[in-house]
Amino acid sequence: MQQTNFDLLKETVGKRFGQVFSDYGLPALSAGLFTNEQLSFLQEQTDDLPDDNSALESLLLQNVSKGKVLRTGQAPTGENLFTVRVPLIKSSCVLTLAYTTEKWSLQAIDAVQTRRTEIGKLLLGGLIGSAATALFALLINFGSGDDIVAQAKEEGYIVLTQQQYAEQTGQSQVSIATQDPSAIKEDTKSGDAKTGEKNATDQAKGKAITFHLQEGMTTWDLTGFLKEAGLIKDQMKFGEKLVSLGLDVQLRPQEYAFQSGMTEDEVIEALKK
Repeated sequence: MQQTNFDLLKETVGKRFGQVFSDYGLPALSAGLFTNEQLSFLQEQTDDLPDDNSALESLLLQNVSKGKVLRTGQAPTGENLFTVRVPLIKSSCVLTLAYTTEKWSLQAIDAVQTRRTEIGKLLLGGLIGSAATALFALLINFGSGDDIVAQAKEEGYIVLTQQQYAEQTGQSQVSIATQDPSAIKEDTKSGDAKTGEKNATDQAKGKAITFHLQEGMTTWDLTGFLKEAGLIKDQMKFGEKLVSLGLDVQLRPQEYAFQSGMTEDEVIEALKK
């Protein structure tokens, strides 16, 4: 892979990372990629990972090939950068890996996604901007969310709540467009309460909900939107279901269409289109 071929790099976005290795003849990741400090940090964020550092690194090296490339770029020093979402056991992490002259290195741990939160979401600058290494430094030095936020502000990052993040990105706002008005028009001729309830249900099912999955977004952005729209009950469990079905690496940047009142199985079918 040529160091300056940006078009080639962009073609890897959305692909399974193992496929990138195969397509471009890249060497596999090897033991020693993670430091003990980095492994300890991951272990602190979730209780589903092996306590033994060697076992944890083996798990990461095995699962990174199953991960999805979220975005690519090039470091000022010339390394090709791949940001990859890596599924773990009951959680996942986002890693930025650097490649140059037949050698891999870990540039940053951008985020850890657990049942509690996706920690990296606290730092909009770290995920959206280019300060991945600085983001990792903040995460590695502080265990609690309050400490991370305080340090982030001192470092000049813009710290947003989940609601503010949604407003800034515009992606967690439910975009609802009423379909054929004649199909859901309220029956004004009947005063029966049950008829009114039925009309209300028909109206709810007559609304379209759309989500534009943009390049660089994660499955967490999608499932968060679906949860807010009332299409799924448990964001984490639904995300795990997408991983088990392999849909998390099949999703492409595009607009996905849903309807209010859909079951989770119907939502999954919509994501396959």
